[in-house]
Amino acid sequence: MRGLSRSSRWWWLAAGSAVSVAMVAGTGWLLTKDSTAKGSDIATVLSLPVAILSLLAAGVAIVIAVRQAPDRGLLPWVAPRSAGGVGGGGGRALEDETQRAAERDGQREDLPARNNVHQPTWEAVVPRQMPGAVRHFTGRVDELKVLSVLLEKAGPGRTVVISAINGTAGIGKTALAVYWAHQVAQQFPDGQLYVNLRGFDPSGSPVKPAAAIRDFLDAFAVPVDRIPGSLEAQAALYRSLLAERRVLVVLDNARDVDQVRSLLPGSPTCLVVVTSRSQLSGLTATEGAHPLALDLLTVAVARELLACHVGAERVAGEAEAVDELISLCARLPLALVIMGARASEHPGFPLKALVAQFRDAEGWRLDALDGHDLATNVRAVFSWSYRYLSAWTARMFRLLGVHPGPDISLPAAASMAAIPLEQARQLLSELIDAGMVTEHIPGRFAFHDLLRAYATDRAHTEDGDGKRLAAVHRLLDHYLHTAYCTPPPCCCIRPETHSPWPHLNPGRHRKNSRMRGRRWPRVFTSGV
Repeated sequence: MRGLSRSSRWWWLAAGSAVSVAMVAGTGWLLTKDSTAKGSDIATVLSLPVAILSLLAAGVAIVIAVRQAPDRGLLPWVAPRSAGGVGGGGGRALEDETQRAAERDGQREDLPARNNVHQPTWEAVVPRQMPGAVRHFTGRVDELKVLSVLLEKAGPGRTVVISAINGTAGIGKTALAVYWAHQVAQQFPDGQLYVNLRGFDPSGSPVKPAAAIRDFLDAFAVPVDRIPGSLEAQAALYRSLLAERRVLVVLDNARDVDQVRSLLPGSPTCLVVVTSRSQLSGLTATEGAHPLALDLLTVAVARELLACHVGAERVAGEAEAVDELISLCARLPLALVIMGARASEHPGFPLKALVAQFRDAEGWRLDALDGHDLATNVRAVFSWSYRYLSAWTARMFRLLGVHPGPDISLPAAASMAAIPLEQARQLLSELIDAGMVTEHIPGRFAFHDLLRAYATDRAHTEDGDGKRLAAVHRLLDHYLHTAYCTPPPCCCIRPETHSPWPHLNPGRHRKNSRMRGRRWPRVFTSGV
């Protein structure tokens, strides 16, 4: 009977019953017609087919009744079809059979769609997990336009759109992502998901992908008994829930690509925004993410940000002090917000007094940028990136803090660290990926003044005076070699009679007879 529709099965049952009744009736007629026939002879002839057909009809009726009993409540001791465990397999098979029969009979609309994610068996909710937007958000006009253009690319028939916002600590990545998410929330009616992955966090423990997926499933009110155990199965269920839904997913403060990859939906109707201090180059290469690097604020935007905290009249009345404060804060949004909050606490104090106190701190500038909690402590925020560096990369970062110039070349950094050129290139690339150094022009590396202050602070804490002095000597030796190897004339070098560094001898490292007898330079070329 498997594979037959419900009407066909009832027809066969009726036909079998009719045959049985007909044969019984024929037997009675025969007995009535021929009185000489013995009953035992007639029974012998008809008993076998009658018994077979009767048992067949009774068996079919019992099977159909038992299989329908759970749904109709006729047999309470029989487990319903939806129950798991022992006895659930038959119910599942009957459900599949009924589904196929309904497709053939054109009655699919009368049955529940078991695999339809838009009609789950539980009561689904629309998650709204986005945190509150930053109150004094300013600038980032170009970056907001880039995100809006990416939004237009999200839709059916396309791949899922991913935007990877990266930048150094305190640059405002989360503020930008959350602010833009609130601006476009109405375009994602099926929900907005948000998770802080704590990739760079005081706790030191990034959120595991399994925990993040579980939070997302909870946001959709998925019953606990419907959540599978393995990460792969949970990720598949998560992608099934988001299939053909308009959902915005914000993955904030990611540590690396591995933490993000399993959280990406597969539906092109979704849009994902990832923020990280790392560049997440692997996400761009494998998932087609669109990188969006944030730079320091311009002076005009920084002045506007301060005006939001201390008032436009106060900023306009002390323009000179405001410009110096912006310079001391290195145009870093986090530092500007901290100093703006401090100035607003004392509205009667002139801004030039705050600037003078900040300027006089010099080596203790990072101590002045303490908002009395870890999220607004610049030194603590920088430390969350520093502690993830390898030992060699952290050493290179500290040595860059000892370097006196505004930027440094790759050969100079290699000489300062006393390592091969290729190793120095690799270490600087790791610092760039961590958002702690920028290559502002090809071959020249730099960081803003607050990161420089932090690097100097770590160098004085972790490296002794002898190590720092030796690094400076190697750097000056490199500059001397570079200057003397430059073909004359060199208008940038002014000779002197006596060497200001008598302990250095370029001839020790490079045998070149034309160096001998030359006078020592006092001013070096800017290109070294």
